[in-house]
Amino acid sequence: MKLLAYFDNLVIDTQKLVLIGIVFLTVVYVDFTFIMKAQLLGIKKSAETITQLNKDIAVVSDGLAKMKSAPVKPASAVKKKHLLTDEQVPTLLQEIYFLAGKNKVNIIQVKPVKEVLTQTIDPKKIAQAPKAVPVSITLDIAGNYHYFGAFINDLENSETFISVEEMKLSQSTDNYLQQKASLLLKTYVKL
Repeated sequence: MKLLAYFDNLVIDTQKLVLIGIVFLTVVYVDFTFIMKAQLLGIKKSAETITQLNKDIAVVSDGLAKMKSAPVKPASAVKKKHLLTDEQVPTLLQEIYFLAGKNKVNIIQVKPVKEVLTQTIDPKKIAQAPKAVPVSITLDIAGNYHYFGAFINDLENSETFISVEEMKLSQSTDNYLQQKASLLLKTYVKL
């Protein structure tokens, strides 16, 4: 009888073990299918964000190194500025595009506007008449904030007289590390 009772208990224990095994496999399946999958996607997104931030840090470090390595010019090495003629305005625009490319700044739009003199010049006062007409250039640019500074520095240190009259910065909606700027440049054209 004892042997028969032992086999009955063994069958019941086997059924319990099978049931426990099925429950365990179901829990493992649900864990891998839903919970682990979500965790792995979160880890993948974090890795992508870390990679992007490392690239952005490298860009900022590059800009900082470029700013630190820029030579400081003594006052005697400052170039003399000259005024443009009407025919040289397209050359100035090409120079602006070149400086933007050199400093990794994208030019979105350029609008040169020659300001008209409102006064008529009396022939008797021709000696007192202005020798140059102001020309305003509106630039819409996009890029990294540090590169804007290098670009503006190159513009103001060029041989042509250019001054930055206004600057408006805004955050780019496409990339949180990019900025957009609107610059109002002023130069003069000889009459």
